[in-house]
Parts: sequence; structure tokens; C-alpha cells
Amino acid sequence: MASLTFRPYLDRDERSWLRCRLLSFFDTEHYDDVLVSRPAYDLPVVRLVATEGAEVLGLLGVTIDATTATIESVAVHPDHTRRGIAGRLLCGALPALNSHGASTLDAWTRGDEAANRRYRAQGFTERHRYLHVYADAYAREAEVEGFTTPEGLSSPVYAFAHAPVEREAEMRARYRRVHVCRQYLRELPPDIGAGPREGGCAVVRGFQREALVRPAGRGAAPDRSRPSRRTSARLRAGARDRATGHGPVRRR
Repeated sequence: MASLTFRPYLDRDERSWLRCRLLSFFDTEHYDDVLVSRPAYDLPVVRLVATEGAEVLGLLGVTIDATTATIESVAVHPDHTRRGIAGRLLCGALPALNSHGASTLDAWTRGDEAANRRYRAQGFTERHRYLHVYADAYAREAEVEGFTTPEGLSSPVYAFAHAPVEREAEMRARYRRVHVCRQYLRELPPDIGAGPREGGCAVVRGFQREALVRPAGRGAAPDRSRPSRRTSARLRAGARDRATGHGPVRRR
């Protein structure tokens, strides 16, 4: 058996990356979050994989927006859990996030206990929660009552919406599929990754610079004197969410 290797993502990994992600989500509350191509981002991104031979067994993608980093993708092949793969991928990404100026790292997940337990064990704390609500006319026609569409279209067959967590009982009484979505946050000290161990696992070294991918035409360092457009939008959304109980879309 080939040894487990941690390294930057390469274009040739795409099909195995997609397969790993698909299988990882199969028995979770994200079972229908299917991708047919690897997402591209308009922000700097750290992309790492764990492989045995040519097979991707674990993956991590983290975008960096000014001082805020966000876990966009994390997955471990279900036949290779409990090998510390997710933790080692995160540890390998920390120095790259730190060197690019990120001071916080956030992650979004639903109710799967393994994912929530992993984030808590890795030093994350829950900051916010809200509901993901699915209305499905095939499951129960009454679920889509009250939804409207533009002229010329039928009534909705399927809908996805947010709701404040305070209305969870009401939403679960009306809709068959409701998930609690949680935001986790971890502070990133300036010297994180400087020591031999972080978060209880060995820091994976030697590829942090290669793992950081900048969008084309964005080679210059970002201006940290003011928040980026994406960060500003998050701040505005945060003010709105505190008033309404809603949160931004995250499908992890």
C-alpha cells in the first residue's frame, strides 16, 4: 500500500477530489451537495490534499479575504476516517493562512456530530446558528404553498430558504427537511504554525507557499488597511442577520 502523502492540490487530482468529496458527504446532512467540477474562487485559496498513490483520501480548501479565512471544502474518504487526515490538513494550512495575514478562520456545518466534534476539538467555538429549510412538493405538496414564481412559470416544485433558529419547532412541523447550520470561528495568532505542533497534531511543513493559489492578476499583496468588498458584505449581512436571525448561505 502506498504511503499517505500531504501536498498541494494539482489539476490532475480533480476527478479523485470530486469522488472523495462525494463519498464523504454521502452519509451526512450534506448528502445532496454534489459538485461535478472543482470550484474556482476569486480570492487567494489554500488547497491541500491527502493522497495514497493517485487517490485523494482527504481534501481541504480555504479562501482568504483580507484578515478572514473561510473553510470552503473539507472532506475525508469514509473508508479512511480516524486517521487524523482532516486535522493534519488543517495544521498544514495554518502557516499559509498566517503568512497571508489571516487572523480568523471560520467554518460552517450542519448537525453531523462528527463534524461538530472535530471543529470543537480543533479550537473552534460556535458563533452563530440558523436554519436551512427545504420545501419539496414531491415530498408533500403543502410544503410549497405560499411560494410564488414569475408569470409563465409553474408554482415551485422545490425551494431552499433560511429561517431564524428560534422558529425551529415551527419549521420542523411544516417542512420535512430542516437543518441547523452552525458557524464556527477560530482565532489565528500571528505565530500560529511556528511551533512543531499545533492543535494536538504535527504541523505538515514544506508546501505552504505552493499550496497558496492567487487568482490571475492578483499577485500583489492585499490592502489590509480596509476590509475587502466580500468582508464588507459579510459585515453588512451580519448586521442584518442579528436583526432577522438569518445567516449567509453555507453548504458544507
